[in-house]
Amino acid sequence: MYFILINMSERLFEPEREGIVLHAGWLSGNRRVYDPLTGQFLSPDNGACPDLVGIQAPDFTQSFNRYGYCLNNPLVYTDPDGELAWFIPIIAGAILFGGGNVTIHASQGDIDNFWKGLGYFAQGAVAGAIVGVTWSFGLASLNGTGLIGGGSIIQGMNFASQGLAQYAGWAIMGGKAINTLSTITSMCNNFENAGKILLGRTYFDKQIGHGFIQSLTRYTWEGLQTWIGYNFSQFRNTFGSVDRVDYLGGATFLTGENREYKQGVSLGNYLNIWLLDEIEGGFEERVVNDPLFMHEYGHTLDSQIFGLLYLLTIGLPSFISAGSATQMPGEPFGVTTHDFRWYEMRANRHAARYFGNYYNVNWNGPYNGFTIETFYPRRRR
Repeated sequence: MYFILINMSERLFEPEREGIVLHAGWLSGNRRVYDPLTGQFLSPDNGACPDLVGIQAPDFTQSFNRYGYCLNNPLVYTDPDGELAWFIPIIAGAILFGGGNVTIHASQGDIDNFWKGLGYFAQGAVAGAIVGVTWSFGLASLNGTGLIGGGSIIQGMNFASQGLAQYAGWAIMGGKAINTLSTITSMCNNFENAGKILLGRTYFDKQIGHGFIQSLTRYTWEGLQTWIGYNFSQFRNTFGSVDRVDYLGGATFLTGENREYKQGVSLGNYLNIWLLDEIEGGFEERVVNDPLFMHEYGHTLDSQIFGLLYLLTIGLPSFISAGSATQMPGEPFGVTTHDFRWYEMRANRHAARYFGNYYNVNWNGPYNGFTIETFYPRRRR
């Protein structure tokens, strides 16, 4: 919207304005007239509805002022077409994810100087900017559709509302709608767990280099399994199967305690664990003394390597293999054919290397009367 200053010495009558007389100093915006002395328009904005439809920022009180425009100061701010600039979601995502990552690391005592905090913020900001791009692209794909009244939301991404790009954008927004649904239903059952699962989207490894790799791959190369892992975790919490949510190594662990079986499922950065007992003491202590947690973390490292191929080459075969596993002859009870699949041994090698380097875990150390290697082999024997 552009404004025309009415000459201070003139009084102008314009019939198309339904008989409104423009006094000296008023500003004409073609559809509405602005009085700079009162800082208000003379007529309300019919697009700002009381039911929040058309409210761009419902958490800002001036958004509900139907006589205001551009934060009630259109002489300072401009909004030529009413659309949101394409880079706004990117900036917002960077700030939110950077802040989320810093919050988690601060709560774990990982930040002891400004530069560490800045590094963690940068990790989250990279991932948040990527997520912001998906929001800009997805919202732009809705331009011209009946869903938003045939109008537009995002400025500067017209290509996203054309051809195959538009269908891709619709798929992105459909995925985000499912994210929202799973989060809301999960919060209705256990708000704290659901909030931690949500915050886990912003969490990356305290090893700065590895954390940056995670921030680059999580919502790009690993996007599909990250999306599945997040929604599986939230829906699992919805049905009361999650007793605690913890963070370690850039991964979010969801643990169900005192269950009838012990197993784990890794999807992106979400590691779902079922235990026969309860976690006592610190979570990190339990992880480095229970190879199941470390093994599942090893799968997340392969997820970063295989990306979009992970589900077909490792995820699905592992799921099928676990369901048909049998006791391995000549091995201690509990060691099955599944444990010697190449992708399971590969996860063990990743885990042994990572936890050996950063947590001093010896894969040949004692475990259940044998060694970790016995139950979680890195190679055939």
